[in-house]
Amino acid sequence: MKNHQKIDEMIDLLPENLAQAQGMLKDKIMPLIAQQERHMQEHYLKKIKKRTKSTKKAVNELYHDSVTLLEQEEEDELLVVDPEIAAASQELARDPALFRKRIKAVEELGLVGETRNIGMALVTLDSRLNPVKETLFSMIAGHQGCGKSEIVFKALELYPKSTYFLITSASSKAFAGMGDFLQYKALIVTEAHILERESEVTQAIRTLQSEGFITYTKQERVAGKLTTVTYTVKGPMSLITTTVKDKLEKQIADRMFALHPNTSEEQTQEILRQKVLAAAGDKQDLDTQAWKLFHEMLESYDVKIPYAEQIFNCMNTDSMPTTARRAFSRILHAIKTVTIVHQEQRQLCDDKMLVAEIGDYAIVYQLFKNTFLEDVGEFERLTDEILIILEQQGPRTPKELIQKMGGKKSTLSDWIKRNIESGYIYWVDEQEQRFSNDLLLKKAQKRGKAYLKVEQGPALPTPYELTLDSRWDVGGEFYKFYDLELEDTTARPEPAHAIDPFRSAA
Repeated sequence: MKNHQKIDEMIDLLPENLAQAQGMLKDKIMPLIAQQERHMQEHYLKKIKKRTKSTKKAVNELYHDSVTLLEQEEEDELLVVDPEIAAASQELARDPALFRKRIKAVEELGLVGETRNIGMALVTLDSRLNPVKETLFSMIAGHQGCGKSEIVFKALELYPKSTYFLITSASSKAFAGMGDFLQYKALIVTEAHILERESEVTQAIRTLQSEGFITYTKQERVAGKLTTVTYTVKGPMSLITTTVKDKLEKQIADRMFALHPNTSEEQTQEILRQKVLAAAGDKQDLDTQAWKLFHEMLESYDVKIPYAEQIFNCMNTDSMPTTARRAFSRILHAIKTVTIVHQEQRQLCDDKMLVAEIGDYAIVYQLFKNTFLEDVGEFERLTDEILIILEQQGPRTPKELIQKMGGKKSTLSDWIKRNIESGYIYWVDEQEQRFSNDLLLKKAQKRGKAYLKVEQGPALPTPYELTLDSRWDVGGEFYKFYDLELEDTTARPEPAHAIDPFRSAA
């Protein structure tokens, strides 16, 4: 029978522990055993039981799980032969509104009020196709029942099982037999207890991201002789994890950006409404086969970002913390990911690199602009209501702020003093120019013509600031086309030092 020698050799190389061997068994050995006649299947399962010092029940369960996974992957492959699904997949790949339509598809599956988080989760999943050292890790943190797992699992409904690997727990040795099983996959870790402290698991995952591979060596008996066996696990891979804790192991956390589930009262009401519709049978199921085929057919590319230096030059990089290094790299990696998703619509250079367009940055800017500020420690710009108003609506006088926000003039004065000293705001005239001296400022304040303006921080530039093309300005042709229609309902981080706009100074 075919592959007998190959199966024997692979079993002889297995770690002498079933948990450590399961990756290689699922990926390499069990699919070959499934092709054999019944008596040979039983023979090999007994041999695996003996080699891994396991039980018959455990080996049989692993075999059936592997065969089920294989059948599911074969079903995914069968999608290619359906002309209608293939045509629909190609239409998606060539649709300029592809990214927005993917978000809408996840929302149609029943996930509402999480537009930004859906987009960020999709980018993380897709970054599995980025080059080594350029994949993305993300963490969805929140209390139990807030819907953090729902964000991941609804997004995964658009992907074939061959593109991701789901685990709830693992040891570092469990990676040893995986070979290239994780290559170009997204690793999904639910309730990330295994990532909360420094361990061999966190070291393995960090190494897979930073180096693109892990190498294990172990002394094992092969054909009766003690031999040094080397196992290599290959990346690249991306990672999404959910956790009820705010903090993971420090070096893992430094590699991640955070998603904050929407915990508003309106969101709770909408979720309940969706449950009622589902219970009443009023919801239409979305056919995801074309989406699964689309994601199956995506290929890995390196990407050139012609405007990368312009992004940097448009930013205020003074006094940036060291965390900005990884934060800015993540933005560049996200741009590359969005370009890869649009690979059917992007130019391919002579050196076989895709070329990113400004539209790719426009998508990343909308999804990650707040996350970038959070990563570089600019919490106040995300949590202070007055700063948010000044950012969104432009310079305002103190009188206009009191009319809009309420509160007392004295407490607003305290707020202004603190934030001018902190460098978040400054006074400008009607032309948004700084006052050249205090006398001119005081005269303007008496006339109600002194305005408060937000100091430019280390924020990402808008597509308009990047290009100075009016089509990217608010209301412009490109602005409207690439608008993801994000509602600002995502929960904001709540650092202990967040400023209450109308808290009196101590």
